[in-house]
Amino acid sequence: MSIPRFEALTIPAPEFRPVRRKATGKLTEVSPWINANVREHRMSVVKKTAAWRALAAELAAGIPPFTGPVRIVARIVKSRGGIYDPNNLNPTTKAIVDGLVEAGLLPADDYHHVIGPDHRHGGKGRPEVRLEITALDDESSLTA
Repeated sequence: MSIPRFEALTIPAPEFRPVRRKATGKLTEVSPWINANVREHRMSVVKKTAAWRALAAELAAGIPPFTGPVRIVARIVKSRGGIYDPNNLNPTTKAIVDGLVEAGLLPADDYHHVIGPDHRHGGKGRPEVRLEITALDDESSLTA
């Protein structure tokens, strides 16, 4: 039995310029996360999605592609120590996985090719997503 291929990829959170609130005139920091529980204007979500996707594609360039199915674990690192639900950041990791497909690292992101991403808390620090991508033996692993 051979050791399965493993790739670790760290995607730092993109930075966004602060926005000025109309009601108060104060500048407000923009969170880089796309959260399933936070309702934002669709154009804000589009910009965040594009930024995460582009960063993932850029960082995956040059890594030899996976040819078979993979399992992905996403470790979320946030700058604050509060309690949160890592699964609510699925829209963020969806954008990242789309970037990996765009870069050619993964052939597709459907259930024939990917298990996950499984979301985990990655600690406190600079905001980023740490992906652990493990090649699976064959497609029968996807249904187990």
